Amino acid sequence: MKNWKGIWIIVVALLHTLFGISSFTKELHEIGQQGFINGINNIEQSLAAWFLLFGCLLFVIGLLVLSIEKHGQAVPKTIAIAFLMVNCLGVTLMPASGFWLLFPPLLSMLFYNKRSLDKADF
Repeated sequence: MKNWKGIWIIVVALLHTLFGISSFTKELHEIGQQGFINGINNIEQSLAAWFLLFGCLLFVIGLLVLSIEKHGQAVPKTIAIAFLMVNCLGVTLMPASGFWLLFPPLLSMLFYNKRSLDKADF
């Protein structure tokens, strides 16, 4: 499959979000009941919000990678390296997490791109 990296990241984002919804049902219900504007009042609600926001951000990154792939381009190495650094930090801070699922597309972006991106291009 030619354009798999973006799809992989999107699937991980969807799984992350679904897991967050199922894990933080009580907290999300509380936020909804209190109103979304300034509706976070404790650490558990903060965790729920950050968990879902990260899933949304990961989804957007997946869409960007997919768009780049569909145009026959490689993800710029600077972006792939920055994403890999964030992912390594995530694995270091939380080894028992889904960050491991992002290594296949990240390593592919770094080592198996169609064209060499030796210079930093943004």
